[in-house]
Amino acid sequence: MNSPFNEIRFSTYHEVIADELRLAIRRYNDAWEEVLWNGWQKSEYYASWIERRRFPVIVWTWTLLENLANFYISTKCDAEVFSELQKSELKWIAVPKLFTPTYSCPADIVTDLNRLVTRRNAVIHGKPLVSIDGDNRQAGNEPAITVDEHEFMTAIATLPRRLIDNLLQYDPSFHLLSGFRVLCGQVAQEFHTGEVRQKSLFKHPRALIEELMEQGFDRSKAIECAILLGEKPKLDETGNYTIHLGGKKVQVKPLKFFGHKAA
Repeated sequence: MNSPFNEIRFSTYHEVIADELRLAIRRYNDAWEEVLWNGWQKSEYYASWIERRRFPVIVWTWTLLENLANFYISTKCDAEVFSELQKSELKWIAVPKLFTPTYSCPADIVTDLNRLVTRRNAVIHGKPLVSIDGDNRQAGNEPAITVDEHEFMTAIATLPRRLIDNLLQYDPSFHLLSGFRVLCGQVAQEFHTGEVRQKSLFKHPRALIEELMEQGFDRSKAIECAILLGEKPKLDETGNYTIHLGGKKVQVKPLKFFGHKAA
């Protein structure tokens, strides 16, 4: 596809932002797995603990969306017009219509974008509750948090990819966004990978996972071992199970779960 420009130069700091967002998502996924494993979903004691892992995902997602929107807008107008449009709160909802009149943002995406904006404003422009001598001088705007906000996190982590895909439906000729689409896809995939691992956590009996962990495997490796062992593993000539884990041959000691006793 031919470029609409004779020459274009642009920075690549968005790659740094996307990479940090992926790391933040990985940390959140690890924390959420801990919640699931320990059954903390309804224990508000851990709300602030997991919020520390959600907070970076929220901030970095917004940062990435700002960068991508500003890139798109700056390629559609001159510097003077851009200086005004970049102030808009509707960069993903209304501004693209100025360049592509048929553009429309689906209701579910608008809802999730507004949820992100509300949460971002609460944490970036935070006003703590303050009352001195009973004067209630500041009601505060800090978000009401709970342990289980996983649906919200799913929506946020996949939002960049959904916004890019939607924009490309209306402006498919803008192939420069394809590189951004890859980055946003990697962000969404990072979240999906964590969800797959979390589902695997409960595909195998807890007793088996815990027994493998007692042999020194961390939980993630214990799950891999359980998958590789299968339902009816056989002991080898050494009296252990032999599996290939991470490209290496690994021996697992007999497991009571399968009715096997150590020699």
